[in-house]
Amino acid sequence: MVDSIFGELEYDFLWEGKIIITMFNMEYEIGLGINGEEEDGIGQLQREAYISFKEKENETMNKVNNDIYEYSDNTGKNENARKNEG
Repeated sequence: MVDSIFGELEYDFLWEGKIIITMFNMEYEIGLGINGEEEDGIGQLQREAYISFKEKENETMNKVNNDIYEYSDNTGKNENARKNEG
């Protein structure tokens, strides 16, 4: 089925599709799983949650990128400090 919000979806115990996200300045295609029964379709709550995610996607992904870079940078500093202590 083609959904107006989620695009192309197939049902296999849940609705499955794919979306594109941008992370580390690269686009990635990731799987999307949406709870719901085949006969009932997709609920309004899932639609609202996805729309909310899309509205905040850039902000969210920028925070994730920054947090990962910060963690990675701090991990490297901690590792170097341990080496210097030994």
